[in-house]
Amino acid sequence: MRIPSAGDWASVETESARLKGQVASRNVPLAKELAEFEMEGRFRRAMGLMETERWSEASALFLGIGADAPRSPLAAKSVFNAARCLESDHRPGSARSLYERVASEYPDSDVADEAFFRAAYLAESVFDFARAAKGYQQLVETRPGSSRRKDALYNAARMHEILHRHEEAARGFVRYADLDPGSDEARGALFRAALLFEKARDRPRTNHVLQELERRMAGHANPDLLVSVRLHTGLAEDGLGRERAARVSYQAAVEEFARSGLDPGKEPAAASAAAEARFRLAEGELARSDSSSSRRAGPRGPSSAGGRRPSCGPAMLAPGSTWGRRSRREGDYPGAVSVLERAVELVPGNASAWLDLGNAYRGVGRGEAARQAYERALGIDGGVTEAHFNLGLLYWDGDHKGLPADARLQRAVAHFDQYASSNGKDATVERFRTQASHRLELERQRQASNQVQRERDRVPETGRSSSPAQESHP
Repeated sequence: MRIPSAGDWASVETESARLKGQVASRNVPLAKELAEFEMEGRFRRAMGLMETERWSEASALFLGIGADAPRSPLAAKSVFNAARCLESDHRPGSARSLYERVASEYPDSDVADEAFFRAAYLAESVFDFARAAKGYQQLVETRPGSSRRKDALYNAARMHEILHRHEEAARGFVRYADLDPGSDEARGALFRAALLFEKARDRPRTNHVLQELERRMAGHANPDLLVSVRLHTGLAEDGLGRERAARVSYQAAVEEFARSGLDPGKEPAAASAAAEARFRLAEGELARSDSSSSRRAGPRGPSSAGGRRPSCGPAMLAPGSTWGRRSRREGDYPGAVSVLERAVELVPGNASAWLDLGNAYRGVGRGEAARQAYERALGIDGGVTEAHFNLGLLYWDGDHKGLPADARLQRAVAHFDQYASSNGKDATVERFRTQASHRLELERQRQASNQVQRERDRVPETGRSSSPAQESHP
């Protein structure tokens, strides 16, 4: 049987008429051959429409093939191509439904893997991250031989990260890194996994992943990443209470940055990591010096207002730290200000240090300085949600020169709302927000009442003349 070329619809119709004539005149059992031939012709015509970007016509023709011959070898490709047309025509919802149909109805077809992937990708494109994560994960788990499995594994980890599922995301990046252990992409994924375990406060796993990453980096020239790896290894060791090992890692980060000759302007992340490592070393020396002085001086030795001068250790510099609460317990806000002002000089890009400094400023009654410190923290890292909570408190319970009470309370409510919408963990935010909203409403009512009273004062009393023209004459 002669197969016409793509787009040669006239020849398809001619051949179809010839075959029909044979069936009618000779009664030859060609019905199946004829149906397949007609289906092939419709498919080629749809492909021609697709190539000329006539998306609606092409998708309708492809869907017709899938509906008329669902068991045909062309059915899966037809429905898949219909989805491609709808995707190109900017109809992601309809396209995703068709990709999901291909994946479920034709799982053994040669387009099923790509259909799985495209369905998840389109869910991601419309910000349905939960659905996208499920789709990518389904491809990973159910189609181990898929050529798209590696990409799906990485994208599933990304979706979990966006959804703040830190442990699931970290495990996904570790699995991705194990597919090709020697590649740069694998080392980057492993570092990303370590940071996510760090966010999940899983310090043992953080430390394990970082040590594995440093082992894999042996012999590979990537000093900017190595500086950051050694800094975070130090943070993990500090969190596990292994101060000596932490100091070794901090020192290694500083030395690697100096030895590699990295340009801070071109490698800001490495420069920031090295600066923070230097600060951690200096802070550790300060803490040990204070401890030594306290032992020599005895219980009545030199001290600041609340006893000893506190240090801002790694736990206090983690995002969302509670340095202000710890300072209140120790009662040494001036000492906290002293240490933290040194911290932001050494590491000006550390958002948590600015957050802690704002808390310390509040403790000594420097509200305006506290506000500036909190805003500096948010300017560096918008994810430091506690700064929103603390700014809300500042505007809620403090006076601000030049700022009307209603504007102050409105800002308080806005910051409390921002904290809550950012998944802040302090349950008291709702109580503070309710009180601030109530006070804002009372302030607005008071201002409205005052405005009405001022208007009344400007209007003459009933029956009283305000000008000679209103006076009566005999």
